[in-house]
Amino acid sequence: MVRILVIVPVGTSARNESRKAVCKKYASRDTEIEVVSLPRGPLSLETRKDHDEAVPLIIETAVRKGEGFDVIVISCFLDPAVEELRRTLRDKIVIGPGEASLRMAVLLGAPVTVVTVGAQVETLEMMREFVKRLGLEGVADVRGIPYGVLDVDKDKVTALKLLIEEARKAKESGSRVVVVGCTALAGLAEEVQEVVGIPVIDPLKATIILAEALARLYK
Repeated sequence: MVRILVIVPVGTSARNESRKAVCKKYASRDTEIEVVSLPRGPLSLETRKDHDEAVPLIIETAVRKGEGFDVIVISCFLDPAVEELRRTLRDKIVIGPGEASLRMAVLLGAPVTVVTVGAQVETLEMMREFVKRLGLEGVADVRGIPYGVLDVDKDKVTALKLLIEEARKAKESGSRVVVVGCTALAGLAEEVQEVVGIPVIDPLKATIILAEALARLYK
């Protein structure tokens, strides 16, 4: 049995149950998943200030809650605190949805387009910097829907329509794979893929699949 701790890196538990439902949908039957959020902190990580505020809280939560788990997943596409936790928790596998889904996407084919929330220019800047740090040459573009995380929380129907629209544009521009670049949009990729007709990667699906595979290799 693989035990996975998913940390939703915000100061609210409002998304925990929906995030757990998505993770369990893609997990093997014998995989145990627990989802926790931060004791305090920002409601989303769409600015550098919020990101920087969340990092020490993520580390604190992972150290405090991580005992007994094989894998720790940080449920944010920007993978906040993942590198720091890999250095700190050497006996744990630590994964972020950004790296997991982008590396899988490049294996499927290039060019790859990331479609994320884009209500703020700063969010897209942070995403482009993150992709550049990963050094994945196959990622050609980062697009944003005119919605933020809190907008997605309130209206997933409109978020899905906007996601489909941007995925279509990505296909028209020559992309072979689209990555959904925000875990607030997790669970929508299959519907987008059905409409657009090219592979669309769900960040949490990719992360859970990779987490299970790495845990079994590690064991």
